[in-house]
Amino acid sequence: SNKSYAFAIASDISGSMFCTSEKIDPASYALTSMLMVGEALRIANVPRAMIIFGKNALTIEKIGKKQIRWETLTNTKNIEIANQADTKIEKAMKKCKEELNKIRAERKIIIILTDGNSEKYALMKEYEQIKKQNIEYLGITIGNEGGILEQILGKEKNINIESKHTSLIGNAFIKIMKESIKKSLWKT
Repeated sequence: SNKSYAFAIASDISGSMFCTSEKIDPASYALTSMLMVGEALRIANVPRAMIIFGKNALTIEKIGKKQIRWETLTNTKNIEIANQADTKIEKAMKKCKEELNKIRAERKIIIILTDGNSEKYALMKEYEQIKKQNIEYLGITIGNEGGILEQILGKEKNINIESKHTSLIGNAFIKIMKESIKKSLWKT
């Protein structure tokens, strides 16, 4: 595609992403996949921002093409700042929007990965702001049959992964990236 793109990718690091009976927790799959996608975008010369969130949202890498290191993404202090006590998807949406507003691109796309839900009114309010700015929004949800995020985005803009299949997070990231680039413009 000849269009210019910019992505803001946010991953939930709330406590539930670390609580599991699996050998590898969903947070590890999520952060590994986010790093992989971020590096692929950097190599493709596509600006991207990386955000983690729980009760707070924290920009780990500002919009741009700078390499991000695993140690930066998984820094314990950053995870403490993001606060694992809750899941505030709307705060991640707002941070993503702020980063995308710093750059010019024909297509601006937010991808949020979460296993949680947020307060519906706050989430809808932020989603409406994003739609007004012509920013596309895609979700990857774990469990909860897609939860509130899938209710707002619809099944066509959200990939839901069953809780017992969190190893598929990387595949979901790749699928959602391919679909977002394949479509001429997803209606928000």
